[in-house]
Amino acid sequence: MLSTYADPNEEDLTPSDQALAEEFESPFIFTVSEFTKSLTSIIRSNFTSIWIKGEISDLAESALGHIYFKLKDEHALLQATVFKSQLVRNPALKANIVAGTIVECLGSLTFYEKRGSCQLLIQEIRSIGVGDLQLAFLAQREKFIKEGLFAPEHKQPLPLSATHIGIITSSTGAVISDMLNAFNKAAKHVYGTFALTLYDTPVQGSDAASGIVKQIKCAHKEGLADILVLARGGGSIEELAVFNNPAVVRAVALSTIPIISAIGHETDWVFTDEAADYRTSTPTAAAEHLLKNRARWIENILALRMVAHEQIRMKLRTLTYEIDRAAPYKLQSLLKNKINTHHHQLRLLRYACTRNLNALVQTSRNELSRLNQLLSSLAPQQILKRGYAAIEKDKTRITHAAALKKSDRITLIFQDDTHTADIR
Repeated sequence: MLSTYADPNEEDLTPSDQALAEEFESPFIFTVSEFTKSLTSIIRSNFTSIWIKGEISDLAESALGHIYFKLKDEHALLQATVFKSQLVRNPALKANIVAGTIVECLGSLTFYEKRGSCQLLIQEIRSIGVGDLQLAFLAQREKFIKEGLFAPEHKQPLPLSATHIGIITSSTGAVISDMLNAFNKAAKHVYGTFALTLYDTPVQGSDAASGIVKQIKCAHKEGLADILVLARGGGSIEELAVFNNPAVVRAVALSTIPIISAIGHETDWVFTDEAADYRTSTPTAAAEHLLKNRARWIENILALRMVAHEQIRMKLRTLTYEIDRAAPYKLQSLLKNKINTHHHQLRLLRYACTRNLNALVQTSRNELSRLNQLLSSLAPQQILKRGYAAIEKDKTRITHAAALKKSDRITLIFQDDTHTADIR
């Protein structure tokens, strides 16, 4: 005889049975701290000594002597660190840490709970050879060299008499504010500053290359700028990739307006640095270099003015001496008239120089006022007043949607209040 099992109705369960049933049905829910501690324990228990193969990129050394880089292949990347203590114990280790090379690394994997990221703490490195990405980079560079895009003879000097600077960068980044601050600060110590034009374009992402090329063409069409500055802050190799883009490199190299490449930090190097007429380590350094050139130009003008005045004085002394030696009264009268003429010309020259310098100072003051207004309009509070809002997560400013995920708690900052929200 076939027997069957029937589920009891809820009415047949005691309160303690119902509570037990609900406990089994409910999933166990971790807090973030509980989960990351468990994950840390699992990683440290299972990956205390592991070999990992990859290509070195984004290599950097801290002031304390620690070395940081990324191990990557075509699909993924992993943060890696070599502490100074490890380098002291094994000095030969550093010789194998070269950007663009394929290496095999022995180390222990750790998980940093506050950042939510894994990192390989390296004990040993074996070099295998040059990586595919580095080989492609070198091949592209060789192609540019054969095209003559990096040829020194094609470089244009930066005109010392430049009065108008075009800045090719994003209007929403920190770079434009940093450069305006540099111009603003230095203008107080220099006779005059520059007229500035911002050529707004993305400097990262899929639209960046076409945007940069378009703005270089726009600057040539307008014909306002004496010098162009292509500027962007620091970033990873991937974030700076647009400045290795062939279309961008060719546009920079073929520009008839001198271009300064001001990309990233001192350690960053991209192809536009070689294609441009001049390279500075940072965007701020570009502004400072231009201001120094302008100060040198004005100093040269003032020096020439002093030389001209001295030559006129010397000529007048010579003529006066000749007059004193001349016996005939008519000759003396004629020469004195000539001296009077030179005195008049000298007064006119002094008047013209004074008027031009006053006009230059006034122009500089007007431009300084305009820069102050532009800088003020870019202040975060002013941007919020125009209807925008800033987003923060864990007191960290969010600038990319990829930094958020479902269930994240965020803070929306308006001009007059803040509100919290959850990402769904």
